[in-house]
This record gives sequence, structure tokens and C-alpha cells, in this order.
Amino acid sequence: MILSQRHHQGVVVKEPVLAERRAIWEWRHDPTTKKLNNSLTDVSYATHRKWYESITGSDQSLLLIALAENLRIGLVRFDKTAGDEYQVNVYLKPLYCGKGYTPILLKKGVRYLTSVKKVNRVVANIKNINPSSAIPFKEAGFRVVERDGRLECSWTA
Repeated sequence: MILSQRHHQGVVVKEPVLAERRAIWEWRHDPTTKKLNNSLTDVSYATHRKWYESITGSDQSLLLIALAENLRIGLVRFDKTAGDEYQVNVYLKPLYCGKGYTPILLKKGVRYLTSVKKVNRVVANIKNINPSSAIPFKEAGFRVVERDGRLECSWTA
């Protein structure tokens, strides 16, 4: 089911529950998701379970599921890098790619993160060969600069 533009404002983010662990693993292994995010590699479900338990139990990371009309559409993950800085990763289920959801997930994800953690800066690094990937970050209020052959997208409190 593809949701229309009017549903973008109804997007919510929440911390995942255990029952969503398998869905996250399945999204990660979807051929379209892997094609769009070349840093993803295949992992066994057992390895994924260990990763899921470590990330949801960590005070250094925050994993959020995005929902629109109670349908899971993607996720946002924040990993603490240094001080009060976090690295952000975001991806959508393939059906929702290119529909304008990414900036919404970023905005709502950062808002949630700053409500539960002390945050000064959120950063994403994008390969310079894919500059269109920076557009949703710009739309979400991130500053984009070219640095060392990559695009650094940053949000500052």
C-alpha cells in the first residue's frame, strides 16, 4: 500500500518492540534496500538478533521505527560517535522510497533523539558519487558540505 502525500504529517517514530525484530532483518535483506544502500551485507538471522539486542539495549544508540497509518515504513538509527554527536542512518521499505518520507523521518527522528538524549550535533556521511542522497537531509534542515570526497550532512542543536 502506497500512502499519499497527505499522510506524511501522520508519520510517527517509536522505539521498536521485540516483535519487530524480524521485520527489520527482512527489510535489510530486501534486494532494493541493498541496492540503494551499498554498505549493507547479508547477515544471518542469528547475527541480526544479537545486533538487535545490543542496539536496543545500548545507551550509545537509538533505533526508531517509522509508522504511517500504523504501517511500518522505515527506520532511523542514531549511534553516538563522540561527546554529544550522533551518526544517523535512515532507510525506508522499498515501497516508500522516493515518496518524500525521508526528510519527515529525519526531522521526527532528530526530534525524538533530542527529547531523550543530550545532543549537540547529528551527522550523516554520503558518498560524493550519490549527491542526490543529500537532498532529503537538506529538506530536513541539515547543512551539507563537501569534505574529503564525501558529503557531510549535519544538524546542530
